[in-house]
Amino acid sequence: MFDLLTLLIAFALISLLSRRLSYGIAVVIASAVFIALSNAQDFIQILIKALTDETTINLLTIVALIGILGYLMQKTGETDGFIRELKPIVKKQKVLLPTIPMLLGLLPIPGGALMSAPLIDGVAKKLNVNSSWASFINVWFRHTILLIFPLEPTLILVAKLTGVNMYSIILLQIPMFVAAVLVGYLLAIRRLPGKEENGNGSAWKLLLNLSPIAVVILLNIAGLHLVLSLAVGIALSLAIGRVRPRSVPYTLFRGLNFDLILAIGGVMLFKWGIESSSLLGLIENFVRQSHLPPAVLLTVLSFSMTFAMGLLSAALGIAVALFPYLVMGNAVYASLLFMSSFLGYLISPLHLCNVVTLNYFRENLKGLYTKLLPSALIMLIFSFVFLALV
Repeated sequence: MFDLLTLLIAFALISLLSRRLSYGIAVVIASAVFIALSNAQDFIQILIKALTDETTINLLTIVALIGILGYLMQKTGETDGFIRELKPIVKKQKVLLPTIPMLLGLLPIPGGALMSAPLIDGVAKKLNVNSSWASFINVWFRHTILLIFPLEPTLILVAKLTGVNMYSIILLQIPMFVAAVLVGYLLAIRRLPGKEENGNGSAWKLLLNLSPIAVVILLNIAGLHLVLSLAVGIALSLAIGRVRPRSVPYTLFRGLNFDLILAIGGVMLFKWGIESSSLLGLIENFVRQSHLPPAVLLTVLSFSMTFAMGLLSAALGIAVALFPYLVMGNAVYASLLFMSSFLGYLISPLHLCNVVTLNYFRENLKGLYTKLLPSALIMLIFSFVFLALV
C-alpha cells in the first residue's frame, strides 16, 4: 500500500510542479521521487537501466529529430508557405476553417494551437463564427489528425512501450479519426454558409512545402527506420529552405525540444520504477477482485490520469506499466489506451492548447467546454464500443 501512496504523491507532484516548472522537469522530478520512496536501495540501478534501455534511446532520438524537423519547417517558411497556397485551393471557407488547424497538426511543433488560432480567426469572422465555436474548431480539428499521424510522439511512445506496430494501431484508429471529423463537422461546420475564398494557389508549391513530412512517412511505411526517415526529411527541409551549410549545426541545435526530451526520459524512468515496485501485483489483485472488465479499468484510469494531470505522455507510460499483461503486444488494447488517454488530455483544463486558444479568442472555459466535453465523451464511448467489437 505504501507504493500506491508514493504513486499518488508522484501524480500530485507532476500536477503541481508543471504549473511552475517545465513539463519535462516536472515529470523527471516526480519519477525520481517515486523511485526514491518506493525503491531507494536500487535507485541508481533503475536509473541506469532506464537511460540505457534500447527503447529509451530510440524514443529520445526520434523525439529529438521530430522537434528539429518541426522547427526547420517553421524557420525556413515552409509552414507559412503551405498555408498561403492552401487558402486559394480550398475555396469554401467552411472547409478551410477546420482544414487549417488539422494540417498544422501535422507539423511536429509545440504550441501549434497558437499558430492556427490567428490563421482561422479571419475566416471565422467572415463566417460570423463566435469565439466559443472558433475555440472549439481550433482545438478539436488540430487534434483529430493526431489519431492517425505517424509522427505524433505519443503515438510512437505507445507503440514502443507496448511492442505493437504503430501502423497496426493507426489502422484501428482510422474509424475513430473519421468519427471525430464527423462529430466536429456536424456540430460546428455544417450550419455555416458556403462562402468562397478568392485567388489562385499552387498545388505544386503546397506539396513542396509539405514534402519533408510526406517523405518521412512514405520512407517509414516502406520499411526504413523512423530515425533514418527523419534524417532524410530534415535534409530535404534544409535543402528546400536553402539553409547555409555553416548555419546548419546551430539551426539543428535550436530545433531540439529539450522539454519534450526530458519528459520522455522521465516517462521511461517512471515505467522502470513502477516495474520495480509492488504496484503491478496490487493492480493485478485489484482487477481480479473488482470483477470489472480490465478494459473498463484501463479506460477509466488512463482517461482520469490525463484529465487530472494534463500530461499525456506521463499518463501513458504509467498506464502501460500498470497494465502490462493487458496492453503488451495487443493492438486493440494499445489503441484503447491511447484513445482514452488522448481524450482525457484533450479536455483537460491544464492542456496547453486549451489555455492558449482560450487566451487568443478571449473565451472562458465554460464556452469551450459546452462543445468540447460532449464531443469527447461521444468519442470515448464510440472508441470503447468499436474496439470491443473488433
